Order: sequence, then structure tokens, then C-alpha cells
Amino acid sequence: MCNLMWEHGRTMRVVHQDELGREDKDVLRMCGKVTQHGKLFLLEVEEEPEVEVEHFSDPADDDGDEPTMDDLRGLTVVRLQELADKERVDLTGLKLKDDILGRMAAHFGLDPAS
Repeated sequence: MCNLMWEHGRTMRVVHQDELGREDKDVLRMCGKVTQHGKLFLLEVEEEPEVEVEHFSDPADDDGDEPTMDDLRGLTVVRLQELADKERVDLTGLKLKDDILGRMAAHFGLDPAS
């Protein structure tokens, strides 16, 4: 049976090798997007699509200007994680966007309720 798990903030589809036949395993090994780790086959699943917001200026690209809460809310989880890496903000254990937003708001001295 396939399960979803979190690994370093990414969603993975996991299949145990005992659930697959020989031909299935061979196909998965040849696929460039599947990783085998011991007896598990892992495939990263995109959590949310990247959406470009026309009116939004990405705070990661600004020249030192601090982002607003609206700026942060306009980012996807992936972009928030990239910004956290750039700003050296520890997101360990945080998986939900609201939790990440709270940590980032604290880092920038913003009120998450605003």
C-alpha cells in the first residue's frame, strides 16, 4: 500500500518493494524521478503548484527591503522554504504553511494577524 510521508518538508509517495512485482521494480529503477532507499521506492509529489502572482514582488529578490505579511502569504510553501534558507531561519518540524508563516513573521518582526 502507498503512503504519504514528509521528508525534509517534501511530500513523498512511498512503496515497499514487497508490494511490487519484478517488472514493476525494473521500471521504477529506470525512471529518473524514483529513488530506491533500501526496501522502499520514493517518488517526490508536488505539494502545491507554483503560481505566479503578477502584482507580487518576491521578497527573496528584494535589495534588503523587509517583506510584509501580504508578501509572505503570496509565496508558496516551496518559496517560503527557499526564503527561510536564504535568511537562515530554522523551519525544522514545520510542515503547514501557517506554521511556516508564523516563524517567518517572527523572524522579520511582523504581526502574523495583520
